[in-house]
Amino acid sequence: TSRINCCDPNLRRLLKACATAGVASLAPAVLAQGKALVEGTEFKAIKPPQVPEVAGKIEVIEFFWYGCPHCAVLEPALAPWAARLPGDVAFRKVHVPFNEVKHQQLFFALDAMGKADDAMNGHVFNAIHGERNRLDTLDKMVTLVTKFGIDGKAFAAAFESFGVQTKMRKA
Repeated sequence: TSRINCCDPNLRRLLKACATAGVASLAPAVLAQGKALVEGTEFKAIKPPQVPEVAGKIEVIEFFWYGCPHCAVLEPALAPWAARLPGDVAFRKVHVPFNEVKHQQLFFALDAMGKADDAMNGHVFNAIHGERNRLDTLDKMVTLVTKFGIDGKAFAAAFESFGVQTKMRKA
């Protein structure tokens, strides 16, 4: 008898592709119905409405957490998708602190330094999910970011800054 390893990356890719194809196959049927979305059923309006960060543009926000395995899988597909967005759409990421507030602080410190790009986010996701480094201390984070050319002292200063704390509260 053979056993199925649910952690096998090839099996996970196959299952993900099947699930994506299944969901995608439903989209035309849903759209063909032409029904208007109903507030309270299909969506909940944010009240009061949030002011977009880029005036005059449609804002798409990805809420994510570095510790989320699903976010880690989605991350490589986001950059090519975001690159194809029309000019009237602004895409941004907001890290939310599900279980680890320090991960959110890590993201906003990188963001404050202009280093929260797709490559660095990929390195963080890989450290947590590929290398099993929880990045749960400032020392572990400094070790990681310096490995990719970021000044450790500048990162630590940004990590503890008022600006990062403010962005965390807003998020």
